[in-house]
Amino acid sequence: MRRLKMELHERFEIVNGTVDIGDVTVYALSTCGFCKRALSFLRENSVKFRYLYIDDLPPDEKAEIRKAISEKFNREIRYPFLIF
Repeated sequence: MRRLKMELHERFEIVNGTVDIGDVTVYALSTCGFCKRALSFLRENSVKFRYLYIDDLPPDEKAEIRKAISEKFNREIRYPFLIF
């Protein structure tokens, strides 16, 4: 998992907004309307955040991320998944 984390860190898109409310991470799907609206909201409000389109990842990495997030937060993932 540590190797995967380092590789994922490089894959995140960074949005350097002027409003820094902490570490905001968004896991999204590129085809998801709710995800697009969430990302637009953050951009329009100049929030600094990073995001990753899960559906752009290889299947094994996607499965590992879903499992890690589900275990950490003890819930099934729905998109967009925001972590503050």
